Amino acid sequence: FNEIDGDYSGDPSTLATIFKQVRNKMREADSSIKVGALAAANPWGDSYMDGFLNGVGSEIDFFSYHHYGSGSTGTGINDLYNSTEGLASRASGVRNKLVSRGLNIPLFLDEHNMFDTWDKDTAGLMRSSGSAVWDALFLKHLVEGSDADGLFTWNDADYTYGKLDPSNNAYSARWSAHFMKLAKDHLIGDFVDVSTSDGNVRGFAVRNGTKFSLVLINRSDATQLVDTSFANNWAPSSTGYTEHRVSASETNGYGSSSRTWSGAPQNISMPAHSVYVLVFTGSSIGGGQRPYGGSARNLPGRIQAEDYDHGGKFVAYFDDSTGNAGGQYRSDHVDIYTTGDAGGGYRVNSTQAREYWRYTVNVPAGGYNVKLRAASYWGTSANAITIKINGTTLGSVAVLAGAFSARSQR
Repeated sequence: FNEIDGDYSGDPSTLATIFKQVRNKMREADSSIKVGALAAANPWGDSYMDGFLNGVGSEIDFFSYHHYGSGSTGTGINDLYNSTEGLASRASGVRNKLVSRGLNIPLFLDEHNMFDTWDKDTAGLMRSSGSAVWDALFLKHLVEGSDADGLFTWNDADYTYGKLDPSNNAYSARWSAHFMKLAKDHLIGDFVDVSTSDGNVRGFAVRNGTKFSLVLINRSDATQLVDTSFANNWAPSSTGYTEHRVSASETNGYGSSSRTWSGAPQNISMPAHSVYVLVFTGSSIGGGQRPYGGSARNLPGRIQAEDYDHGGKFVAYFDDSTGNAGGQYRSDHVDIYTTGDAGGGYRVNSTQAREYWRYTVNVPAGGYNVKLRAASYWGTSANAITIKINGTTLGSVAVLAGAFSARSQR
């Protein structure tokens, strides 16, 4: 199905029936095949999406939808940049609909671009360096939300808004294609939290083994001078790095150079509407996931929820809000409060779907029973804790309703 919202908006149950029939036939031919939908243009229409999901039940392997920065003619570049955060937050709405039905399935945003049709881009922004900035901002916000599992751009090649220019059958890369190539080559790994003091420059980073890649995004109309620093032991051991640049100042939109630094790269002059990717490699890179307090927890034994590993957001934990709302024990983005019962210590509170915490443990071979001390305000079947070891799911436990400060649940 592809953007057939209008055809079935009043009868999504029929569409669900068709989907299940097609899925069953495909699974008869290959039982391992994954079949999903909906390639929806407007998945936020409650009656349409709810009706379809109610009809398919658990017989769907992934969900997909489309989203664009603007559907209006002549939208300016700054408004398009601002749209990236809203576009990413929309993924949370779609994810919540899936999770509320117990559907922990992949979510794909399988069409995105600055404008939804070529003729609305009257200033040719999708053929400018701003297209790389827009893609970089969108990727940053989408990963920070951690709700979508895959991102696909529209479209590959045409004369107006494709990533490649097919003129003279050359299929030369436009600015956004250069950034996508850099993302494929250098931005796979653990996402690292980055903060900036100037709203004109945004950033994010990725760590993968001995490689550390820092993305800097100048979304302004002026050249920006950028200084960087590393915190919480996130410092590469090498003093050399490769600077990749996507901007209108570069020949054919892209350039790279080898650089050296002392302490951290300083005085990086970024042209207007540009994206830089700084790639560090070395024998070791500081930071990363490591046990809280320095030593792995030994099992059998007790693990306190608030003693999740060091490493920061996206590496040792993911939390959907900013700051520690409880203000206790640790100074990051996990909400930690004291408990109200005697000897209870601390509790991790206000959890949302897809939030997680990671713990480094030593586990001798054998069989174990896992007991959890947990509580839920709502107490529905959708409120559950899932336990994994090395990425393999051991099981999930539904959490019963009870006071946050004191509740035991096995």
